[in-house]
Amino acid sequence: MSIYMSRAELEEISEGLITAYANKFSNRVIQSIDIEHFITEFLMLRIEYASFAEDDAGRIGFLADGATGLPPIFVPSTELVEEAS
Repeated sequence: MSIYMSRAELEEISEGLITAYANKFSNRVIQSIDIEHFITEFLMLRIEYASFAEDDAGRIGFLADGATGLPPIFVPSTELVEEAS
């Protein structure tokens, strides 16, 4: 069974989450949302970074056609890796 939500429903949920985040972390100056902080500290989820680029370093993303898959990424251990800003 699939459940579909309208754009308005998704917007309402998103607005509620961002409002709750802003209230919980009101000591932070919020002009824009720090997505990593929102995910790890508010949603309590773990972020796992993985490199998916091919041999061509000029490729920074992929356009999916819905059929072609990316090569699998094998990670020997799971750990959180912070990206340098």
